[in-house]
Amino acid sequence: MWPKITYWLPRLLIIGFVASMVIPAPRFVTSMDDAEFLVWLLRLIWVLAFPAGFLAVLVLINLRKKRKK
Repeated sequence: MWPKITYWLPRLLIIGFVASMVIPAPRFVTSMDDAEFLVWLLRLIWVLAFPAGFLAVLVLINLRKKRKK
């Protein structure tokens, strides 16, 4: 049971996150003024850049371990 949950749960969470950002975005973004849009955009970039940076660090660590072998 646990292998199936651990396999699907992260994927479902990512799909849910993407859907929650994409579905209301057009109405939400068009109702903002320029300053609010800039703050929203910077927050979105931060939220997306943090896991991407974490993933990049993990990939680099993995590559270093493979080169040492």
